[in-house]
Amino acid sequence: MNQPVEPDNFTSRRLRMVLGLVLLTLGGAWLIADAAPSTQPVSLERLSQETRDAYQKVRGGIVCLQLPTPRWLMQLAEQQNPLHKWNSRLHPDVRRRLEEEQAHPNQHPHFATVIMPSTIPATTQPVGRTWRVVLPDGGQVVVVESADHGDSPRAAEGRFAANNIGLLLDGEGHILVPLYIEKEAFAEHSAPAMLGDGTLTAAHFVSSDRPTNLTLMQLDRPAGHAVRLSMQKPEEGSLVLMLAPEGIPARLTVWTGGIRDYGVVVALDGNVAGFSRFGQFMDGATCRPVVDQMIQYGRVNRAVLGVLVSTVRPDDPARRWNDALGIRPAIRIEQVNDGSVADAAGLRKGDYILSLGDQTISDTPTFAAVMAAREGKTDFQILRGDETIKITIDLKPR
Repeated sequence: MNQPVEPDNFTSRRLRMVLGLVLLTLGGAWLIADAAPSTQPVSLERLSQETRDAYQKVRGGIVCLQLPTPRWLMQLAEQQNPLHKWNSRLHPDVRRRLEEEQAHPNQHPHFATVIMPSTIPATTQPVGRTWRVVLPDGGQVVVVESADHGDSPRAAEGRFAANNIGLLLDGEGHILVPLYIEKEAFAEHSAPAMLGDGTLTAAHFVSSDRPTNLTLMQLDRPAGHAVRLSMQKPEEGSLVLMLAPEGIPARLTVWTGGIRDYGVVVALDGNVAGFSRFGQFMDGATCRPVVDQMIQYGRVNRAVLGVLVSTVRPDDPARRWNDALGIRPAIRIEQVNDGSVADAAGLRKGDYILSLGDQTISDTPTFAAVMAAREGKTDFQILRGDETIKITIDLKPR
């Protein structure tokens, strides 16, 4: 006859079982914790080494430049001059300070430029007093104080203050800058430049293209090592190295399809993925045809459609009420000129251009760059209402 288990013995057995499970669990956790230090440092060291290798590969092709303020930007800024725009609404102290600075320009820093969209904040904000000019496509020009004096692009004696960054493209010293600057802004002067090894030199204007917001310059004496432009965009979730103008630290970041800062995006293989321009991204493969034409012809030849287009930004209201548009990259046709190529092809105001050939169109500079690389019959993918249609247009560059 089986004897009943005494309550105390039963409780004791349960306690021993629970204690055994706890010790087993703690033992497993200890084994995991004990193993982690032996693997984690190796992984971090490998990442650190890959980052160093990528930086060393691209370093010789990064050029810091002290560029003059574009005239078109100064004209826009003058239109938005607070003294003219707000007049009597300005606080007396603010008005007095602005009048003093504008009356004695040699005693105050002149302006450098940063291009950014008005609807997307940058993680690195410009420092100093700003004037804002909103562009027709929703972009915003921010005019900020720079560290040098006067209107000349030459640095003060014994001083170099970079306000932009460029890529050395070849052995002839051609430099690509992610900002449109007219030739007249240089006033026949070269712009001070600093190579990746710290060598001070100078570069002169070659050509510029406003639709893509790019300028091509050339070192007065070729030096440095050309970068390699990647033929593909970074994959989302991959690590990239972000290089900004002098004074802003380089950083490693996760690529999410676009960076809200300004600078050069470098893949960990050392190839340059492209330029980030406060929410816009121009990849190397897309801008290469534009660069080649500026080097060869001194200008860019592209077909003229006869349309006015604007970028459809992530927070555009149309994305909320048009499910077919959603989060898809696109530009919007704001106007179609009568009798134009676009008019003859059947493009309409309010259409969204999703792609051109096999290239997705995410913003107006990308559209301008892709147009420069296309000739002959080309397919446009158009979103009209909630319907996606294909329109073929015979592109004839001029």
